[in-house]
Amino acid sequence: MDPIVVNPELSTRLHGLDRQVAFVDDNGEPLGMFIPMSSYRQWLASVEIPFSQEEIERWRAEKGGSSLKEFWARMEQP
Repeated sequence: MDPIVVNPELSTRLHGLDRQVAFVDDNGEPLGMFIPMSSYRQWLASVEIPFSQEEIERWRAEKGGSSLKEFWARMEQP
């Protein structure tokens, strides 16, 4: 994820928020959402991984596969 450095005024407004906030442009068009770090961490801790640690380790050890460039080249073929 690429960080965006906010100016001190916006930083002050965002610190201490305990809820999500929508970012919109001058026309009211949605740009994205701000999620406070505490809310994000709570959500992350609640995510249940549907795979066992053994499955994950087995997949990591598998040989083969392809690069992302090779994958996209295959997807472009008719």
